[in-house]
Amino acid sequence: MSAARAMAAGETATHDGEIKQHLDGWGCLWITHGKVRTLHGEGSFIEALSTMDVSSINTRFLAVHVRHATLRQNSGIKYAHPLKLDNGLGCWYFMHNGYLPTVYLHLGLKKSSFDSAEYLEYIVGAVQPLDISEVYLTAKLGGLQSCCSSGN
Repeated sequence: MSAARAMAAGETATHDGEIKQHLDGWGCLWITHGKVRTLHGEGSFIEALSTMDVSSINTRFLAVHVRHATLRQNSGIKYAHPLKLDNGLGCWYFMHNGYLPTVYLHLGLKKSSFDSAEYLEYIVGAVQPLDISEVYLTAKLGGLQSCCSSGN
């Protein structure tokens, strides 16, 4: 949690990119007693963490995502990661940093409404968990245009 707070504040940004702070929403995912649990919020993780009681999160696996909204219209709780997709074959949770403004084309959509959700759909839209392999992922990711950024 403290590492995510430091990233959100820009304290760990040693790169030359202009985006240093991630203040546009946040989410946590952890596993307790074999069940996936999530918690999301909009706004600053820095502020949220200062009021959050994290003592109830007792887990050996915790993932935290702090968000910088590339597009201002994609701010708010519905855009906070982790995103969830239940495709009927499995339940998927997804966090990513980056910008993929053309992934919607691979889904046959006329325009993008939220690139992260479209990216999740593109990767696992009709896939069972056991179908995910290095070969599968390499082919899917290799099919994307190199115009964009995405850290996964």
